[in-house]
Amino acid sequence: GRLGYARRPGLRSATSTAKPKLLRISQLNWIMRQIRTIEILLIEVIIYLGLWLLNDYVAMYLSMIFGSICFFILLFTGIAELLERSKVSRKYFWIMAASALAPVIAAALFFLLLGGEMTWNKL
Repeated sequence: GRLGYARRPGLRSATSTAKPKLLRISQLNWIMRQIRTIEILLIEVIIYLGLWLLNDYVAMYLSMIFGSICFFILLFTGIAELLERSKVSRKYFWIMAASALAPVIAAALFFLLLGGEMTWNKL
């Protein structure tokens, strides 16, 4: 493409008047390749932090559940990768590590910003 930007597969020109279609799998793959791991981590931390600010009770449980699920998936796939190499890219492991760390980072920020004050245990 022009100016060094990669062209997304399956995109039409800007002058096309056809109805917009749903994103194809190839387009979603292109988008995911363009997003860096640190951006995914920041997006996840923002989502978790928003949940912590809205409802700390639900956020605590969801953070524990999703964080531990991502951690154990990362652990098992890491062990499987050590036993037998696969064609899974390194980015997968970095994204899984970021997904396991995001709830921990969001909870730490919540406790630093609000002094560890949770509303559900005061009832």
